[in-house]
Amino acid sequence: ESVPVVPGDIVHLEGECSSGTWVINAQCGYLVLYPDLLLSGTTISSSIRCMRRAVLSERFRGSESGSRQMLIGTILHDIFQQSVTNNLTPEKVQELANKIVYGQKYLKEMYHLNLKQAEIMQEVEEYLPSFFKWAEDFM
Repeated sequence: ESVPVVPGDIVHLEGECSSGTWVINAQCGYLVLYPDLLLSGTTISSSIRCMRRAVLSERFRGSESGSRQMLIGTILHDIFQQSVTNNLTPEKVQELANKIVYGQKYLKEMYHLNLKQAEIMQEVEEYLPSFFKWAEDFM
């Protein structure tokens, strides 16, 4: 209720949608106003001396090719986000990880980097216990 959204603004909603009405409250969901530029925490923290640095580095990063570490980080972020948003059990997180790694979404990047889904899954599985520990400590 405190976000100044007006007609024409671009928003991204995560929450429950029932009959075309979104429910976002302290227990579930969130709203992102103008979600056109995603900045990582690392990028933001590196811009302490110059606030424009984070935005400029993101805008002009397009010519870089991806890497194994970037892909795994993106996949882990996807798994983590869906896990904490949906309050998933360890078994469901494992199932979600399999669905994401063996799904279509990141297949092109894996092919481009000459990586196999099984090797990505093996590396992703190493991080899953830390997800559960985080959820146990902070949720």
